[in-house]
Amino acid sequence: MLKVLLVIVVVTVTVYLLLRLLERGGVSRATKQNPRTIAPDDDVDFLRDIDRKRPHPHDDSEG
Repeated sequence: MLKVLLVIVVVTVTVYLLLRLLERGGVSRATKQNPRTIAPDDDVDFLRDIDRKRPHPHDDSEG
């Protein structure tokens, strides 16, 4: 009885690991990942400096 239970546990773990590998796309998935690219609208420094870099026309209509 103990041998049957051991075989069931080993088969279950093996099937689980195989399904997990298939779901993740294989073993070498970690080498395929690209670093996250930060767009200009996500960059805090860009957003802080955008108003400084933009030319502001002087308001000459008042006087």
